[in-house]
Amino acid sequence: MEQIKKLFEPIRIGTIELPNRIKFPPLALSYAVDDMVTDRLKNFYAERAKGGVGFIGLSFGLTRLEQGPFPGIYDDKFIPGLKEIVEVVHNYGAKIFAQFGAGYYWSFSDGPVELVGPSGTSLSKRPGTPFRLGGPLDQRHAVERALTIDEIKSIMTTYGEAAHRAKEAGLDAVEFIASTGYMVSRFISPLTNKRTDQYGGSFENRMRFLLEIIESCKKSVGEDYPLMCRISGAQLIEGGYTLEDSKLIASMLEKAGICAIDVIGGGWHEASVASLTSSVPPGAKIFFAEEIKQAVNIPVAANGRITDPILAEQIISQGRADLVSLARALIADPDLPIKAKKGRFDDIRPCICCCRCFETVDTGVICSVNARAGREGQYDIKPSAKPKKIAIIGGGPAGMEAASVAALRGHRVTLCEKGSQLGGQLIIAAIPPYKDEISKFRDYLNHQVEKSGVEVRLGEEITPQAIKSIMADAVIVATGASPLIPSIPGAEGKNVITALEVLTGRKEVGEEVVIIGGGMVGCETAEYLAQRGKKVTILEMLERLASDIPKAVRWELLQRLGKAGVRMETKVNIIEITENGVNGKRNGEVEFFKGNNIVIAAGMKPEGELGKYLTGIGAEVYTIGDQLKPQKIAEAMESGIRVASGI
Repeated sequence: MEQIKKLFEPIRIGTIELPNRIKFPPLALSYAVDDMVTDRLKNFYAERAKGGVGFIGLSFGLTRLEQGPFPGIYDDKFIPGLKEIVEVVHNYGAKIFAQFGAGYYWSFSDGPVELVGPSGTSLSKRPGTPFRLGGPLDQRHAVERALTIDEIKSIMTTYGEAAHRAKEAGLDAVEFIASTGYMVSRFISPLTNKRTDQYGGSFENRMRFLLEIIESCKKSVGEDYPLMCRISGAQLIEGGYTLEDSKLIASMLEKAGICAIDVIGGGWHEASVASLTSSVPPGAKIFFAEEIKQAVNIPVAANGRITDPILAEQIISQGRADLVSLARALIADPDLPIKAKKGRFDDIRPCICCCRCFETVDTGVICSVNARAGREGQYDIKPSAKPKKIAIIGGGPAGMEAASVAALRGHRVTLCEKGSQLGGQLIIAAIPPYKDEISKFRDYLNHQVEKSGVEVRLGEEITPQAIKSIMADAVIVATGASPLIPSIPGAEGKNVITALEVLTGRKEVGEEVVIIGGGMVGCETAEYLAQRGKKVTILEMLERLASDIPKAVRWELLQRLGKAGVRMETKVNIIEITENGVNGKRNGEVEFFKGNNIVIAAGMKPEGELGKYLTGIGAEVYTIGDQLKPQKIAEAMESGIRVASGI
């Protein structure tokens, strides 16, 4: 068994000592209300501190932005709430830092929210990237207003005042964002800084904004209070700053008194280089931190696609970085540090890199694999006051989660699955390219079901009579979903198969394939077939392909489909399926799309009608997962824990 040792060695950041090398970087969670700390926000961070994280980051709004995703720190009224978070984090032995980052917007005094920056320029939205400005203006191609000298000085004062409030609230350090395309990095980049005064032109002048922010904060908090900085390893945009430039940035920051640097390997948000998705190999961007570490004598944190504690241990033990920033991994499992330290790797709930968390930053972050993320107070798993016998019908993610949670609460659980293995749609979801992380999640659920003592019955066709024989007090129906076959002439033809039949290998296809349905399943099936040399056409009735896929994943998938030669057609209404292809109508014109096989990827429908036959069996009956309605993993998992925690 792999031993995790270096990861749990203490380290000093300036005047503070961290208990280990695990850093939970600040996130845009949207758990604050009116910029105030809430119980939801406090519970979220308490859970990570309790789980063994050494250094926890809390990101702040520096100015009034009409309900941004962060708690505020632009007024003294926020200090009492911040003290509550600090206290609970400290009680578990962790340290906590504030992160300040002027984004794309700013509000001076009580003035309007404006898009501002170093110059009257904008990188705009680059084709094939997920970037959008978001925020109160949400203008994709907006041009920022250049800041005046007086406004620049005002922003520096705001930083200093915020640092003072952070120290007053008891936070242990402050980190500045100088990465990913936010305001400070736009001053540093020659692409976005076209100023001709002391804040533009030479490299030293472009760094002046950040260095004067640091100086302003030092005056507010003193020389001994730890100040840190997060930078991009490179801009990863043609004409932008490079890794060599970032090494120089790091060196200048060290000279300015910064005591630790966090390196993001993904470049700017506008960069058309994948960094977050499962197609990026774990640890692929660590070389940025490794290179920058050679340029400084202060601790460096590595960041990007580190979801495995064994990989994190290797990064530290090999001297590639001094700390590791784990974001999504700790959303998925806040207890990852404790479990890793004890060698309980099979009990770590794995992140599947689906980017659902990024998709929900504006509405309140949720996690596909961990329904308790952001709901820690709502789903506090406690022993049942009256243990019952529970039968769960269906062994997909919802059924498996419900089974293990119910068993943890003391119920006697029987999990029935008509197939030969547990997993349901997860088995198929793991087949397309770059989706093997889902197999790890399925293995985790299997392990939890096994260790919690659930009785598992496989290969049984479940009938109302079979359920009665279990003599359960409660029945949870989680029988999943099956492919929806649209009412199209020719849909019953011999050349028509479903995407699930393709992915599972139950049926073969010819050299030319037409896929009806351009959602996630259709697009992933197209990539699967294209990798096998098939000529693929996707037909979608909507204006956009893959509209049900998180933006951080969508742009890259479409990019890969284009490179693979997949023909992607939108706004096509299917008229009929023939022996040789598909007739569709677009803009009033009929078009023919040739294909040996037609693959249906038009959605799912609830499987069977078992639930309605159970009303008279004398047991409580609940319905979860796709049996409620076809849904994503996140919703299936939430329905499982919600029902199981309430029985």
